[in-house]
Amino acid sequence: MGGPLLDPGQSFDDAWTERVLALDTADREQLLSEADALRGASRDLVAPAFACYRALGADLDPESERDAPRLLWLLRNAREPDPLVGAVAERATGGPEGGVLQAQARLTLALFTRLQGDWGTATDELVALRRDVEGWGDLTEGLVLSNLGVCLLQAGRAVESLFLLVRAAKVLETVDAQRPLFMSRHLIAIVLSQFEDWERFDKLIVDLEEQLAALPPAERKELQFPFLLVLAGTSLDRERYQPCLDLLEEIEAGYPERVDWVRTIRPFALVGVGRAQDARDALATLEPQSATSFYPEAARALCAIALDPERPAHRRVAAALDRLDDPALESGPNRSAMQLRIARRLEARVELGDLAKRAYDAAAAALLARIQEVETFYRDGSAIYDLNGTERRVLGDLRQRMVERRGAFRESVTRLLLRSLHADDSVLTAYLDDDDRIGLCAWCGRVRHRDGTWIPVGAFVPDDPLLGLSHGICDACAEDELRAAPASSGARP
Repeated sequence: MGGPLLDPGQSFDDAWTERVLALDTADREQLLSEADALRGASRDLVAPAFACYRALGADLDPESERDAPRLLWLLRNAREPDPLVGAVAERATGGPEGGVLQAQARLTLALFTRLQGDWGTATDELVALRRDVEGWGDLTEGLVLSNLGVCLLQAGRAVESLFLLVRAAKVLETVDAQRPLFMSRHLIAIVLSQFEDWERFDKLIVDLEEQLAALPPAERKELQFPFLLVLAGTSLDRERYQPCLDLLEEIEAGYPERVDWVRTIRPFALVGVGRAQDARDALATLEPQSATSFYPEAARALCAIALDPERPAHRRVAAALDRLDDPALESGPNRSAMQLRIARRLEARVELGDLAKRAYDAAAAALLARIQEVETFYRDGSAIYDLNGTERRVLGDLRQRMVERRGAFRESVTRLLLRSLHADDSVLTAYLDDDDRIGLCAWCGRVRHRDGTWIPVGAFVPDDPLLGLSHGICDACAEDELRAAPASSGARP
C-alpha cells in the first residue's frame, strides 16, 4: 500500500467519484480510514471526508458499529439533494428501529424533499418524525424542529414557525451544534423582522454577532453571508439606507459571486439617502437577470417621484406596482413593505392618488393576512405542539404589534383620503355613496366602491368626522352567511 489516497486540496467532482469506485477493497478501506481522521480535524476538511463517504456510501453497513457513525456524519452534513446521499439515506431508514441513524436518515430525506420545493410532503414527514424523537433532547431533535420550522415559514405559517425555531435553538444550545444553532437563530431573526419586533430582533443580532466571532474562519465566512443579507434587508425595511449601503459594500467585497444581488438592491438604498440620480445611473447598468426582482422597478418608481416632482409619474409607478403584484417573483414581507413605502411616497402627490390607493390596498391585504394568521394561531393554537406560558405571552406581544401596525395604516390612509377630499379627487368620490358616506362591511372590513366591488383598504378607513361610515355586509360575506344559515342556531350579531 502506498501513500495517502485522500488529498484535501484536490477537486471532488464526478470524475474523482468514478476513480474511487474503481478502487479495490483494500484501497477503499484506506480511503475511509483517512476520511475518518479528517472529519473531526477541522471544519475546513469537511469536503474531502464528505466526498469519500458519499462515494463509498454503498459499502457502508447501517448496522455496523464502525460504519454507522460514518453514515450519520455524512447525512448530517448533507446540504442539498444528492442521488448518492439519497440512496444512502434510503438504506439507512432500514437500520435499527428507533435509532439515531434511522431518524437522521428520515430527516435527510425530508430535507431533500423540502429543498426540492415540496413543502407539504416535507412537513408531514417531519411532523411524524418529531413524534418519534420528541424528548430526545439531542442534535437530531433540534434538527427536526429547525427543519419543520423552515417548512412552516415557507408555507406562510410564520407565527407557528417562530415558536418551533425557538424550541429548536434551545435544544441545539445544549449539544454545542454551532452551525444549526446559528441558522435557527438566523431564521428567528427573519420572522421577528416580519412582525417588526425590532427590540427582540436587535438583541438576537447581538447574540448572532458574538456566535460568529467565536467560529473558525472558514465556518464564519460561510455563515456570515446569510447574516449580512438579513442585516441589509432589514436596514431597507427600517429605512436605514446608509447602513444598508455599507453592508452592501461589505457583501460585495467579501462575496464577489453575489455582486448581482448587491447591484439589484443598491439603487433602492441610494434613493433612500437622497442620491436619486446615482440610483438612476446604477439602474441603467443592471444585468437582465435583475428582472426577477421587484427592487429595481420599485427604485425606478421612486427615482421618478424624486426627480420629476412637477410631472406625473404614472407610467413608472404603475409598472412598479405591476411588478410587485407579479406572483412569479419572490414573495414575503419585503414585497408588502415596498408597496407601503411607495404608497407613503405618493401621499403628497394628489395627481397620483389612484396609485397610492392601489399600493395601500396591496400592502393592507398583506397586513390583513398577517393579522388573521396571528389571530387564528392565538385562538386555535398548533396541531403540532402546545404553547407554554412564555410562548403565549410572546404571542400576545405579536398581536399587540399587529394592532399598532394597523393603527399606522389608519393614519396613513387618513392623510391620503383627506387630501383627496380637499382636492375633490375622484379616488375618494369613487367610494362615496349618494349621501357622501363610505360603505364598510361589518363582517370583513372591506369598503364598497361605487361600481359595487369591495376592496380591503376599507379596514383602515379612519373614524374621522369628515368621512361618514355606513356599515353593511359585502356580497362575499353575505353568501358565506347564507351558506352557513341552515347549520346556524341563530342570526349573527
